[in-house]
Amino acid sequence: MRTKDWLLMGLFVATALLVAAFVAFQMVSEARRSAATARVAKSEAVRLYEDLAAHMGTTPPDAAAPDGQRDQTDAASHSGTDLAAAVETIARYQRLFARRDQTLEDNARWDDLHPSQWSEQERQAAEAFLSAHEDLIREIRELADRGGPVYPLDFSAAFAMQLPHLYKLRDWARLLRADALFRAGSGDYATAIEDVVAGLKLGAAVAGEPILISQLVRISMVDIASDALQLAFEPGDLPPDLTHDLMRLLAQSDHRDAFAASFAGEQTFGLRAFEDFLRDGGGWAMGDPSPLAGLGARLYASPIARPWFNMDEAAYADVMDRFRDAVELPYYEAKPLLDQIEQDVQDLPITRVLSRMLLPALARSCAAQACLEANLDLTQMGIALEQYHGVHGEYPADLSAIAPQLGGAVPVDPFTGQPYHYQPSGGTLLLYSIGMDLEDDGGTHDRRDGDMVWRGVGQG
Repeated sequence: MRTKDWLLMGLFVATALLVAAFVAFQMVSEARRSAATARVAKSEAVRLYEDLAAHMGTTPPDAAAPDGQRDQTDAASHSGTDLAAAVETIARYQRLFARRDQTLEDNARWDDLHPSQWSEQERQAAEAFLSAHEDLIREIRELADRGGPVYPLDFSAAFAMQLPHLYKLRDWARLLRADALFRAGSGDYATAIEDVVAGLKLGAAVAGEPILISQLVRISMVDIASDALQLAFEPGDLPPDLTHDLMRLLAQSDHRDAFAASFAGEQTFGLRAFEDFLRDGGGWAMGDPSPLAGLGARLYASPIARPWFNMDEAAYADVMDRFRDAVELPYYEAKPLLDQIEQDVQDLPITRVLSRMLLPALARSCAAQACLEANLDLTQMGIALEQYHGVHGEYPADLSAIAPQLGGAVPVDPFTGQPYHYQPSGGTLLLYSIGMDLEDDGGTHDRRDGDMVWRGVGQG
């Protein structure tokens, strides 16, 4: 054979080998992607909202579930009676949201400052506002008793889901806090506690929403309710006969299981984002309107890049599985796992384009849940210690004395797994968690960079 013929044959063989290698890579990547997504099962909470959307007729006809979950969600899993009750609850929230819009949108002055910072004139204006809207606050308390669902979450929209109810619920929590402060100030302790309980119950209503942003708003709302207790009641003011149900509700308000379930919802969002990216041909172009970015997105969504896309989706599913396992643990056990996951996310190859967009910052959100758990523990222990002081005239030598008021056991600091720091000294006490910086600052109060301290200072 001539040299030219050998070259052509060599080129043909090389091309055939490259094609075969590409096909093999695509088959391996598809198997890897299928195995990773097949492990993903939607949570019961996600199925509830999808069944609810189907019941209400709000699911778009082409809103298919992500491939890894499609065969697990074909049939509705909730009865028509349950769904009808959920629709009625949502309708009641919608009606009260409309009232909230009419009442609060043009009266933002009441929430300009934290209640403890109001001037006397502002305090009087806020008290007049609260008195004028007692009926709205009463209806919020009544609806809080009903629980959720609050809003028809549309999982078919993935990360474009509309969530207009969250900031409104947080406004309600602030309104209840302000009302609790004024009620307690006038000696109406029973109604003040009703306000705090309503704030905690609103948080519980949001806990049923299996998405991370809802859980972060829930954490904020429960913190506001806990804050109301510390603002409204001085040590010794909280009547023991009114606190039994309150203590029980505080003990149930961490909702760590709901926080963990939200990662299943985030995983559902993420897998749908991968599906949408392919279906739209990279149409959302990663938020970058430049022609180069658009061309890159279309190329990434094309069959040419499918093996790398498959590996990207498999990496996302794997990391989210690890998140879901970690967040079910107490924070002090989860922290090393979360740190490793965060490092692995930072080390993802540049070809894991969508994973690198969707995964960062999830680990840091877990510290917010741990802060909530510490805050709730400190609140329960602080109340129990102050009531012990009211009976005995002094604080106990150690926290075991209040174990009966805490369900029989003293909780441990979620940041360390060790007992909370407690220092009684005559007529004062210092009770604190070391907080998210994991440094013992001796009770220096700073929610972000210092310790988390009951009432913010030592109390007598």
